[in-house]
Amino acid sequence: MNKVYILTGAAGLLGSNISRLLVERGETVRALVLEGDPAIRCIPEGIEIIPGDLLNQESLETLFDVPEDSEVYVIHSASVITLRPDPNPKVYAVNVGGTKNIIEMCLKHKVKKLVYISSTSAIPELPHGQKIKEVDHFLPTDGLVGYYAVTKAEASQAVLDAVRKHPEFDASIVHPSGICGPNDYAFGPVAQLITQYMGGDMKIGLEGTFNSVDVRDLAAGVVACCKKGRRGECYIMGNELVTMKELYELINDAADLDIHAAILSKGIANAVVKLLKFQSKFTGNEPLLTDFGLYNLTRNNDYDCTKAETELGFTCRPFAETIRDEVLWLKEEAANAPEINEEVKKTAAAISERVKLGDIDRIIVYSDDEPLYTMPVKASIAAGIGGILFAPYAMIPAAMIAFGSNVQVELESHDGRRFDIKGNLIPKAGKTVGAIKDKR
Repeated sequence: MNKVYILTGAAGLLGSNISRLLVERGETVRALVLEGDPAIRCIPEGIEIIPGDLLNQESLETLFDVPEDSEVYVIHSASVITLRPDPNPKVYAVNVGGTKNIIEMCLKHKVKKLVYISSTSAIPELPHGQKIKEVDHFLPTDGLVGYYAVTKAEASQAVLDAVRKHPEFDASIVHPSGICGPNDYAFGPVAQLITQYMGGDMKIGLEGTFNSVDVRDLAAGVVACCKKGRRGECYIMGNELVTMKELYELINDAADLDIHAAILSKGIANAVVKLLKFQSKFTGNEPLLTDFGLYNLTRNNDYDCTKAETELGFTCRPFAETIRDEVLWLKEEAANAPEINEEVKKTAAAISERVKLGDIDRIIVYSDDEPLYTMPVKASIAAGIGGILFAPYAMIPAAMIAFGSNVQVELESHDGRRFDIKGNLIPKAGKTVGAIKDKR
């Protein structure tokens, strides 16, 4: 029987690594990718790419259009990631509605197996000192912090409900912790932090811990779950707990550096959050170092992966090895694109000089006229791994390395006018974007 893997979120960090692993094993893979997504270049050769959208029924029908005698495994990795705690219609539509659409297609086409990629954030937190384990239900969502967590919990419940309602339907759920590792062409939070730290731009961090699994090990665990995952069961895949101080030391060792960053205590961080919140009342800019960002770093991030290890054979390499490999990959990427890196330096310097004039409120970054993100100038940014302080325009070099010459930057002034980095007025305002990343 012909075996086919259907994959959503193939342009993301996890999806591209799953694709790479399946191609190496000689598997047939059909991948759903948003029309015009610049990250499509990260998908390895040998993948059949289906342009489409989780919310578009016609494109999903095309995605599931495989020969009748095929044994189909579906890996649903796509989602919209947001660091904002407030409800967002787009996040809900993709994370919950999109998952329900995938479930419907799986039932309609009688697939062999669905593996849904949820998140550890969908599992209620336990007090410090207790390891967080899998649960068998996700509603109500009381106690979860952040809207992303709520949507991933609702989507996870939808999968379990479908399993219980349809005896012929086989599905399992994987709950990754944070994700990092080499081949991160989307330049996620850890890649951004490492890049800035090695460049001497990261001089501060916050006291606390985080948990980030190597994407290569996670991809192997997800593929193993397609065959070994028990029907209606959930599997946590995470790593060892790491402090910010330990992370900085690992980067120093891997990059042969001797940088000493200051680590702020939770008390000082709380004071900074209150100050930024107070300032936002007068500036109108939303402070992105918030109670929510601080929570992500100071919460209990200790997860029990015993079930995935025992049933799926999941293993995670030491975090030091992951950081070493990511540092080497970042250096290789920089060496392979000297012309882009020279442009990065010029762009960052031009933005810095323009911002010094004091009339710029926001920096807006595009790729091929599609918005990537916005950044307020007067507030630091709390990254997804929690509480890590970024300079206002520190994410632009990562975007330029990731998307090359396709990146455009606009600067928005207090009165809503927009300028290019040379100070020229842009006649017609471009599109704006919130702090969300669409990985459909």
